[in-house]
Parts: sequence; structure tokens; C-alpha cells
Amino acid sequence: MLRLWIIWSALLMGQAMFLAMLVLVILPQRTQTNPPVPALQWVDLGMLVTVVPIAFLVRASLFRRARNESETNPVLFATGNIVVWAACESVAFLGLTAAVVNGSLKPTMFVVAIAVGLQVLAFPRPPQPNP
Repeated sequence: MLRLWIIWSALLMGQAMFLAMLVLVILPQRTQTNPPVPALQWVDLGMLVTVVPIAFLVRASLFRRARNESETNPVLFATGNIVVWAACESVAFLGLTAAVVNGSLKPTMFVVAIAVGLQVLAFPRPPQPNP
């Protein structure tokens, strides 16, 4: 369980560090602004509404399969969590990358905030045994 907490924390720290670099170093030093690329924002939003829910469904399926076995399978539990975290992280990093390309945190930061929030809510908890 400790390993999952470390992985979860490291993924969130990576996003926080990239956001900090973006806000403190990259965006303030931009001298010329490029026209925004709205396609990146739409792709990011599309990923949020498709990839993340599918990842949660995959996780639920893996958790259900793990509970149906004689003992709770920690490998399936870990895999389910990592799938959700990767989906949320991919949406967040695409949004942050879009902010770099567009030269502004708006409007992609709303999508990033939702993805990171879902990742935070998907904190690894011990699997519940079958009753």
C-alpha cells in the first residue's frame, strides 16, 4: 500500500512542479504571444469526458474481478488505481502543455483542475474484502 501512495504522490508532485515552472518561469518570460490553438483545448476537454470515465470503469471492473477471487488481489487493485491516475495525469499534462503553447492558463486550467481533482479523489485506499 505504501508503494501506491508513493506513486500517487509522485504523479501529483510532477504535475505541481510543471505547473509551478509554467507559472513562475515559462509564462512570465514570454515576450511574444502566439495565436491560441483552440484544438488543444477541445482535445483536452474531449479526453476529460472520454478517457477519464473509461479509466474509472476499467478500475471498477478490475476491482470487481479482484473481489471475486478467493483473496483480494493486490496486483489488480494497484493496476486499477494506476490506470485512473495515468488517465487523469495525461489530461492534466495536455492542458498544461496547451497553456505553454497558447501562452495562457485560461481556459485549459479548468480542465486541468478537474483532472487533478479527480486524481486526488482517487487516493489509494486498502481494498475492501468480500463480505
